[in-house]
Amino acid sequence: MADDKESSKIGAKALISIFFAALFCFVVSWEQIRPIDNNNRLRYGFLVTQKQTAAEPAEPTRQDNPILPKRLISIFGLESSGTRYLTETIAKATGASENRVGLNFDGRKDGFKGSRGVEVQHWSLPYGSTCGDRFYTHARVMNEDFLLNYATVSTIPPRECGVTDTNGAVHGLLWDEVTWHNSSRVLPQYCRDAGLEVFTTTPARFFVNITSHIQWHLDRGVQATALIIARDKNIERMSKIGGHCNNEIVAELEDMHGTRIMLEALDKLETEGDMPSVVLVSYELLNLLGEPYMLSIYKKLGIESTFVAPLKDGNTRYINNSGSHANGGSVRHYV
Repeated sequence: MADDKESSKIGAKALISIFFAALFCFVVSWEQIRPIDNNNRLRYGFLVTQKQTAAEPAEPTRQDNPILPKRLISIFGLESSGTRYLTETIAKATGASENRVGLNFDGRKDGFKGSRGVEVQHWSLPYGSTCGDRFYTHARVMNEDFLLNYATVSTIPPRECGVTDTNGAVHGLLWDEVTWHNSSRVLPQYCRDAGLEVFTTTPARFFVNITSHIQWHLDRGVQATALIIARDKNIERMSKIGGHCNNEIVAELEDMHGTRIMLEALDKLETEGDMPSVVLVSYELLNLLGEPYMLSIYKKLGIESTFVAPLKDGNTRYINNSGSHANGGSVRHYV
């Protein structure tokens, strides 16, 4: 009798094992023949939804940081090469600025980066005060290390992440010193999320390294493009000396340094493709070809607009024997 009971137990265990083995085979077979559902998957023999599994942490994207624009266009060029004109027409065409007269187009136009996702920046090389600034002496500029290390910044982050002198604040560059001192002076978390550890500061007159500035934004998911405008070097120099820097030696050294920065960008940044990271513009071609040429630049930048700010040839006054230049009507003379 005991042997019969033991045999019954063994038989029951065998039947249970066979039942679960058959059930497992059925589940696996059904998984193989059922229509693919990308929202579900077989895990540990059980059908579970993706929502029930632990998600991997997502890589940081631009959408995670509201102080970064989706699209950034930074206009660069030597002083008196047409950077302000190009900034106005690009800013208005992209919607980064209102389309009305009397606006200042130095520094950055980022008032609509949150709602429209675009920011346009104006960086002449150099940018800021005149070369007569007390910190920017002739002797210092003669030292190449001064221009390369102290007077050149690798990038200009969002305005919320830096503090600048009064000149930069007037042009909407970064926080002004008064606002900064009156604040908590604690670097915002959004700036830390962008990889910054301290507030960015700038001298009164400085160069922005095009390559590193654009790459900094590209690395953070921003569609960033440098728009470099070039003008006849002799005319650019005469115009620069007449307004931005009346010291001819300093003006020449600045132009040499600015030219090196532009050449580096053309060598290292992407110039081709649907969204190039650097585009070259000719001031002379702007005046010769006009609107069609500007619209061809828009196409490279992915801008859908027919707006082109009026441009008066600023070279005329330097090649006209009389040296005179007339501005007609509302058309302005940009340098």
